[in-house]
Amino acid sequence: MYSSMETIGFSTYFNDVVNYFYEDERLVVQFGQKLGFDVRQDMFLGVVFLYPSTEQGTFEEKERLKKQLEQMCALPSINKKVGSNQMFYVDNGVATFLVGHTKDELTEILPEFKKEAVERLETLGGNKKVRVGIGLPEKGIAGIKRTYTYAMKAAKAGEIFKKERVILDYMGMEIYSSINAMVTNYGKQITDIVFSQLGKMEIDVLAKYYKCKEDIDMTAKVLDIPSDLVREYLANVKKSTGLDVHDTEDSFKLHLLMIAKKVLDTNKKIDKMKAIKQYEYILLDIDDTLLDFQANEKESFVRVLNEYGYKNPLSYLPVYKKVNDKLWKDYEQGKIEKTEVLNTRFSKTMREFGIEIDGSEWEVKYRSCLNEGAQMIEDAEEVCQWLKGKYRLFIISNGVVATQKRRLKASGLEKYFEEVFISEEAGAQKPSEEFFSYVEKHIPGFDKRKALIVGDSYSSDIKGGLRYGIDTCWFIRGDVKEQEQQEKSTYRISRLKQLKDILD
Repeated sequence: MYSSMETIGFSTYFNDVVNYFYEDERLVVQFGQKLGFDVRQDMFLGVVFLYPSTEQGTFEEKERLKKQLEQMCALPSINKKVGSNQMFYVDNGVATFLVGHTKDELTEILPEFKKEAVERLETLGGNKKVRVGIGLPEKGIAGIKRTYTYAMKAAKAGEIFKKERVILDYMGMEIYSSINAMVTNYGKQITDIVFSQLGKMEIDVLAKYYKCKEDIDMTAKVLDIPSDLVREYLANVKKSTGLDVHDTEDSFKLHLLMIAKKVLDTNKKIDKMKAIKQYEYILLDIDDTLLDFQANEKESFVRVLNEYGYKNPLSYLPVYKKVNDKLWKDYEQGKIEKTEVLNTRFSKTMREFGIEIDGSEWEVKYRSCLNEGAQMIEDAEEVCQWLKGKYRLFIISNGVVATQKRRLKASGLEKYFEEVFISEEAGAQKPSEEFFSYVEKHIPGFDKRKALIVGDSYSSDIKGGLRYGIDTCWFIRGDVKEQEQQEKSTYRISRLKQLKDILD
């Protein structure tokens, strides 16, 4: 575990920084120094390797991808000196960080890194395409999180705008995302003007022409038609619209129109799916979905350790999180009782540091602090206000009854929900069928075909809902720590406000 800094590996360090495990800057700096870099001065570049979100990568596929990329040679000097495993699991793939003393050092190795990455992916095998998202060089702890976020955005934007590309740089993808925003507001107006003048074949040829980087012979090969016929169709575009693909300004306009058409077509598909699904019941998790349990947990943990006289309490937090997560996972799987989770998590944590304590005594103090915590996730109240009146709202939680109800009341969110379902009262916990059956029986007229579960935990909220036949919305606040073999969900969001886009 983390009882000694020497045990911190490269991938573990960055995975936990991205996941907000390390909030103590001094500790982050010390760990970085052990790995050979200065987090305050050196430059970091986030890189992600993701399977398409519509073709979920299994755990075995991620593991195979990780092994294929572990021996990358085109790396900056700091990465080469580390030598150990530098890949860690993320949402639907793996990630790493390139570390250099200067921005120029990262810029210089990047072309070779991209080339090697593509070559390794080509020999990976399988029929699922992996995209490589690359962030911008950044400095500092906030920079590490930012460049990782940029890399994720680049890969996901590539799914929409550049499906044929493997390497996706943030700068280029952000430009396409900005174009997307423009298209959403004005796209139909400008596309109708031009495409109403063209036939289907002219539009298809124009689309392929830009996909083939304005190469007529390549376009002809892809469409399996003569090059002269491609030229004829492009000439027809000019006759019908007055826009000439061979004129730089006109070509830019036509290319932009093709991007707009692609975005609008995608939005139509999404709207069609929304029309099919008419939800009546929204079942929301509490911790890290509505209330910021991570913030509450951290504050409560620090208060307990301070009370017992421990210095630098945040240095113990990563170990506690690992122990606590494992115990709750065992509870969800029915391997242990909840009392074992609560009464042993502190004693098992401190035992990693060679310290014996009374776990149940610490739990009482910790629970008292937790009960006072009512920090909300960003936009939680606004979203609840918007949902209220449009849908029937319910809480589903695996937490402790007294704690959860007190926190809901303290936050002011209690008034938005018809009923609160907590595993302790239900006699079963998520993801068990018994828990969801209990919920169904206690909501008059409930129809699971018209229900949507919103939660942050794949193992309890998403897997449980899917097994029971209820649609799910996976709220992914940052990195995905869980590695289930079939990571599927009906929808995915990274901010609560995005729930409006799904339901509106």
